[in-house]
Amino acid sequence: MVSVMDDMLLAYVPAGEFEMGSEQGEDSAKPVHTVYVDAFYLYQTEVTNRMYAEFLNQVGNQSEGGVTWLDASDSDVRIHKSGDSWVADEEYATHPAIEVSWYGAKAYCEWAGGGLPTEAEWEKAARGGLVGKIYPWGDQDPVCDQGAENGAQYGSCGGQTAPVASFAPNGYGLYDMVGNLWEWVSSCYWDYPYDNADGREDLEADCLRVLRGGSWALTPNALRVADRYFHAPITDTNYLNGFRCAFSPP
Repeated sequence: MVSVMDDMLLAYVPAGEFEMGSEQGEDSAKPVHTVYVDAFYLYQTEVTNRMYAEFLNQVGNQSEGGVTWLDASDSDVRIHKSGDSWVADEEYATHPAIEVSWYGAKAYCEWAGGGLPTEAEWEKAARGGLVGKIYPWGDQDPVCDQGAENGAQYGSCGGQTAPVASFAPNGYGLYDMVGNLWEWVSSCYWDYPYDNADGREDLEADCLRVLRGGSWALTPNALRVADRYFHAPITDTNYLNGFRCAFSPP
């Protein structure tokens, strides 16, 4: 286990109830239901290539679930072996890490002293204290302007990831909660209502795992804060997937 890296700050998400889901959009996000979440901390941004390279240098690129944590052989990967060290490509060092399986995301967060957020934690954090809004900033459509309050890296913005924190944070101080990359969460992809005691938070379960937040390749509809997606934890489309870590209060 390590402490949080110098280039990764934590945002506090307060305890309380929130309205999870949406009556608009995909059926998988219905019905709206009330969920209580304990207070927690969340990385302000997605884990970067530089950060994931540091992790690999500490513990190695291990195999789990039949795949390596980082798919180092993929042409899209931004972390490469140089001698005995893993090194992030300089141009992409502050971009979110890609080609990481769910197992690799989980392993990183546990190494850092936390874990992947649950699906409910992720959505509460993404909403940033707003109620019933489409996006983390409200109901305005996203734009590609860096620094914009309603900015996000999505399909109209250039065809790849952007450096983390390129756009304004939400009400909890969190960046890129939609756009840039889909984010792995801990939960199995099961129907609503969400219940963290029904088995969906079993980290050993053989199930599809939830992804939230949309990616650089998608339309604004996929950036809706309530929208849900899923993949097998060994998915081969990890160029669209990233993650961030959650921590319990000390």
